[in-house]
Amino acid sequence: MPPDVHSFHPLVYLGLLLLAGFAGGRVAKLVNLPRVSGYILAGMVLSPALLGVLPEEMVREDLSLVTEIALGIIAFSIGGALQLKMLRRLGKQILWITVTQTMAVFLLVSGIVFAAFFLLGGGPGSTGGLFALAVILGSISAATAPAPILAVAHEYRAKGPLTTILLGVVTLDDGVTILLFSIAGGVAKGIAGADVSPFGSMLGRPLLEIAISLLIGGSGGMMVRLIAPAITRAEALLGVALGAVFLVSGLSVTFHASGLLANMMLGFTVANAVRRPEQWFRAVEGIEEPVLSMFFVLAGAHLRLDFLAAAGSLALLLILGRSAGKILGTYAGARLSGATEAVRKYLPLGLLPQAGVSLGLVLAAKDLVPDPRVAEMMVNAVLGSVIVNELVSPALVRFSLTRAGETKRG
Repeated sequence: MPPDVHSFHPLVYLGLLLLAGFAGGRVAKLVNLPRVSGYILAGMVLSPALLGVLPEEMVREDLSLVTEIALGIIAFSIGGALQLKMLRRLGKQILWITVTQTMAVFLLVSGIVFAAFFLLGGGPGSTGGLFALAVILGSISAATAPAPILAVAHEYRAKGPLTTILLGVVTLDDGVTILLFSIAGGVAKGIAGADVSPFGSMLGRPLLEIAISLLIGGSGGMMVRLIAPAITRAEALLGVALGAVFLVSGLSVTFHASGLLANMMLGFTVANAVRRPEQWFRAVEGIEEPVLSMFFVLAGAHLRLDFLAAAGSLALLLILGRSAGKILGTYAGARLSGATEAVRKYLPLGLLPQAGVSLGLVLAAKDLVPDPRVAEMMVNAVLGSVIVNELVSPALVRFSLTRAGETKRG
């Protein structure tokens, strides 16, 4: 008698994630969509809610290590992009725009979610729980996906002031988002802990978590710096880099810190304190594609049809609030920093892509929401928001770069 689908070894499902990711990416390419859209849609098709090829316990528990590994690699790469010499020459325009648009999205989305559930109901029962959900979703929504932007810029050979500012903002954006999420997560934990004082809940705990995360990541980076002179083969770089990411991730979980922030600090330290840092990130890039494809397929498999109605309304709120925040915040930052009219008009549309970091953060945030029903609704709402953005935003990036006169095609 053939085995039941639920009794297969976890390696079977890892193989399915990789193969489904490849197939989804190929289909996406055929219809001119980003590969990440194909990964997510492949996961949705295989999810327990549709074909049921991936069992519920595998998606939500047994394969969670895939999420941890992918998040560590994503954060490590983001930290590696934050080189001090680059930050010094970014200029006030990029710094102003990064801060204004991330804070605008955070405040708008948080306010809209809180007001909608407070007036209409359907969210967490307590005001504190609703506030925690609102700030978590606000911080998650601030992220911008660099992959679609880089793909469009390279495809159309974009070059000019708008392109430079766009890529600079994207580089800093996810770092600011992870910091915001760490604070929001600390606030959520503080609200959930009845034995914590209001000051400890709202400020003390997030700051302590951030400090521990930075210490773990910075220590991991200095460890890599000490090991680096002993490495004589390029093939050994990947093993040491992954070892550092896994170690930092595991210590973060052990000490209740933010693995994302810790790995971002690890990447930042390697980029700025280790000799020839580019070789470390190039080594990790070699395995990014299969790991991230598994991650996105798994993220798509979190689809829950029974939460779709409620999540659909929340996803619409997230899309509208995030888009308004990105557009208004970017325009305000561009005006305050004295950017050109082309940057003020077209940059906002270039910052709408949303994918990896948002999905990673919402999966990490599931444990911060005590009510499983609300946690599932949150995951499906962010998933819906990401899918819509991934379908629409690459064309908007192309439009903004083309109208600014910085592309060599189209």
